[in-house]
Amino acid sequence: MDLYEKFMSKNHHKDYLYLNDIRLNAHRDRFFDVKIVPIFDDAGEKKYFVLTFDDVTKRMKNLRRLRNLKMAFDQSKENIAITNTDHKIIFANQSFIAEYGFSNEDDVLNRDIRQLIEKIEKPNQNELIEREIFYNKRANGEFFPVEISKSEVELGDETISYIYFAKNTESAYGSDANDA
Repeated sequence: MDLYEKFMSKNHHKDYLYLNDIRLNAHRDRFFDVKIVPIFDDAGEKKYFVLTFDDVTKRMKNLRRLRNLKMAFDQSKENIAITNTDHKIIFANQSFIAEYGFSNEDDVLNRDIRQLIEKIEKPNQNELIEREIFYNKRANGEFFPVEISKSEVELGDETISYIYFAKNTESAYGSDANDA
């Protein structure tokens, strides 16, 4: 049974039909939400239909763009976490999750990122060159050196979230991080 027959059927119990993200043959490069509302005659039979088309092309393009950005975010080798303004993690990419020793994003969500990236005194004080190194702690208690940068995400004049980048510097500074 095609869409028209289904909608014309007396067994069809809906007062209207709503179709999301439809591509029309005449407009293959655009997307529409379509609402079909029946008009009944005096005998209660479906006689006419009112169709409304809402162009949702911009929304669909934005969704595609967001999916691409999410894929790039997830596949980045950088350790990236995004927090709300209370510093609770709302997104973390796979590199961040793995670096900090968690098994999946659910283990990281809603954690206060400051508990993961706080500055910890350098465990090995026998080094001749003074440098400020942040040592972070993995889920298993192991320390590792990182450089951390933080960016604010603003909407107008308001900060709505933060993006943290935590670059593992173990190879740059040696492997003395676990001597703690």
